[in-house]
Amino acid sequence: MSHPTGYSAGMKIQIDSDSATKNCVRVLLRFGRADLVAANNGRLELRGGTIADRTEAKEYISLFMHEAVPKFVSKN
Repeated sequence: MSHPTGYSAGMKIQIDSDSATKNCVRVLLRFGRADLVAANNGRLELRGGTIADRTEAKEYISLFMHEAVPKFVSKN
């Protein structure tokens, strides 16, 4: 017995693709409380931290990742 293409006999699991892609990040480095993360869309983001943490991160990026242009966001 054949089933149409895309038919699944198992449970139907629905994933909200917007929330799934928003939450997929990989922490590359930490500077105090600031996290340099690689987002699912390929962008680098510097999240959270104090002014001193962000300054340390900016110095590191300028020395060792000079081609990177991270987006600075506040951590929720």
